[in-house]
Amino acid sequence: MDAAAVCELVSRVVAVDECTATRDALTAAGDQIRQLQAWLQGQQIRITRGLTRVASFPEDAVARAGHVSLTQAARLVERSETAAMVPALGAAVAAGRVAGEHIDAVTRAMRNVEPIQRPRLAARADALVAVAAQQTPDEFARRLRSEVRRLSTDDGVDRLHRQRCQTRLATFTEPDTGMWRLSGAYDPLTGVTLQRVLDTAVNRLFAEQTPDTCPADPIARQDYLRALALADLLTNGGVRLTAPEAVLVIHPTPSGETVIDIGSDVDLPRGVLDDLVSRASLYPVVVRDGEVVWAPGPLDLGRSQRLASCHQRRALHALYRNCAVPGCGAAFHRSKIHHIVPWELGGATDLTNLIPLCPHHHARVHTERWRLRLEPGRVLVIDLPDGTQLRGPPNRAGP
Repeated sequence: MDAAAVCELVSRVVAVDECTATRDALTAAGDQIRQLQAWLQGQQIRITRGLTRVASFPEDAVARAGHVSLTQAARLVERSETAAMVPALGAAVAAGRVAGEHIDAVTRAMRNVEPIQRPRLAARADALVAVAAQQTPDEFARRLRSEVRRLSTDDGVDRLHRQRCQTRLATFTEPDTGMWRLSGAYDPLTGVTLQRVLDTAVNRLFAEQTPDTCPADPIARQDYLRALALADLLTNGGVRLTAPEAVLVIHPTPSGETVIDIGSDVDLPRGVLDDLVSRASLYPVVVRDGEVVWAPGPLDLGRSQRLASCHQRRALHALYRNCAVPGCGAAFHRSKIHHIVPWELGGATDLTNLIPLCPHHHARVHTERWRLRLEPGRVLVIDLPDGTQLRGPPNRAGP
């Protein structure tokens, strides 16, 4: 879709009076808006691809250009990469025929096939442009899942082996509800076993009486009871738990700020948090101006061991709520502790040589020749291969 066609669509949409227009006119305007949105997504893909070409850290460049988070920018970079693999579908987005979300469906499907199969899946997706234009992104995603199943049949890969390779378990906190969520996928054989264990636990716990908090809807009730049974299995069914641990971050400032971090982004009521802390092993850490003033245990291990100790992790946790890369929102508990001067080059396992990096950025540092150093106040400076620089202090933002 060229600029003249875009201007024509804009003129048509602007000319519609929402108070007097007929249903047909409003429906047509809605479709024209869809085309314009798709066209903008196509331009976004094109510009993102350009930023990927000229920037060593394209996610940061995209985030700054679009005023979005690094996580959102990473999705846009991934979308542009997928569009390059399925050029006909990418062109259809630029023409306003399909949406960027259709390309995202291809991205998700790619994760479910072996790398050697991805070009074949991309070719099949590219041939489905006409189908995508007539389907919603969710409908197109279902079609792609059937294509993934056909690929698995075509190449003779043992299906159970492939399914075992796709085993996943993700945990996250839902921003809107504050609910901690667990989402998993297991091969059918493991699934049968887990299902039997859950069913047995539900029958053992709730055969005679269900909790008063049980939903009235029968389907929701079973989901609820399974959730309680799983929690019981994990906490009482043989998983040995130690006392909870909390880092007490003390800022010696006039305001006397104190932060209690339990190592999770779950938002707990104050009373519940107080009870948890009363049972937790507390590790106070005093920080000032981005530096650790005092923390329990030895913080400098030199060359005596390669991996960071629990004392060093707690001290770093007091400084960093997230990955140390400026703008990255990955939680500290998901991070790896990285030696700024590599261990292989004589780097010491000392606090002044350690920072937390999420798995994604840890891999980037090692594979893309990022140069890292710490300036006073633990300001992290990252020199990228293209000559640009990122810098930022520890990201502990308080409670």
